[in-house]
Amino acid sequence: MILGNVLFTIASTTLLSVTIIFVLISFYKFYVNNNPVKGRWSLENFSPANVCMKDRIAFSLLLIVVCIIIFNSIYLQHTDADDSRFVVLTMDTIRRGRMLRANPATGRDLTVDIGEVSKDFSSPWAVYMAYIANICGVKGSILIHTIVPFFLYILVTCAYWLLAEVLFPGQFAWKCLFVSLVWYICIFSNYSIMNSETFIMLRIWQGKAIVTGVSIPMFLYGLIKVFREDTWKNWLNLWLINLGSCLLSGNGIVIGVLMLSSYGLVYSVILKRFKYLFFSLMLCSANFVFYMVNQNAYKFLH
Repeated sequence: MILGNVLFTIASTTLLSVTIIFVLISFYKFYVNNNPVKGRWSLENFSPANVCMKDRIAFSLLLIVVCIIIFNSIYLQHTDADDSRFVVLTMDTIRRGRMLRANPATGRDLTVDIGEVSKDFSSPWAVYMAYIANICGVKGSILIHTIVPFFLYILVTCAYWLLAEVLFPGQFAWKCLFVSLVWYICIFSNYSIMNSETFIMLRIWQGKAIVTGVSIPMFLYGLIKVFREDTWKNWLNLWLINLGSCLLSGNGIVIGVLMLSSYGLVYSVILKRFKYLFFSLMLCSANFVFYMVNQNAYKFLH
């Protein structure tokens, strides 16, 4: 375990140094030559004959850091105190066929309000994990700690890649560097057990960690798309992102309201079209329903 931590630290530090050097060189070339980094994400342009060396290096750095993070999540498996709730509720759902009805500390029916445990009623992520484990024939704890992180880290990478698409359109190398730097920030931000980067690195299988790693960048992506292209498809995507965030965690309920209302207000003032604020508040109606269930879940359990 100690050797694994040492190797992970050395590899992360080395990759970060190489990435920083590559970013500085790229900035220099960009401003001196006034020529943006070329390359687009397509099978045709990604062939060795059409891809420049910068794109290859940037993609290689991104691929290496993602592989290291996935390997770290499996080899250096972390178990968090919150697993006593989420994993226990998942196993209880599989064994007894009931959804979030047990007190994870005692195993008895949950009929009174005992704080955060009853609030899981509005965020059935643990039940979804139980369903996946049941149909796959895999033990819930093994699925959550070993298999699911592999796919979730790829999902986080894809979420930030979509955000990079709207920030650096048509610039493949810059998108790779952006996502790589996001991962480096997560790796070197373990200064608290409560910050969002630690959530992503150490407990990605929990609903609130997925809100931090996937929902927030997807909110930013959806809001930027609505700002640039005011179409019903973009509003529908934003509503689906908000709904998924509510189902993941109680934090997602609050974060969705804050982001939608604040961005809607800013867009309305900038564009002088108050329909942005109106539509944003309409999207928050789902958050209101989930919040009422979240705060009064124990009443529904009687």
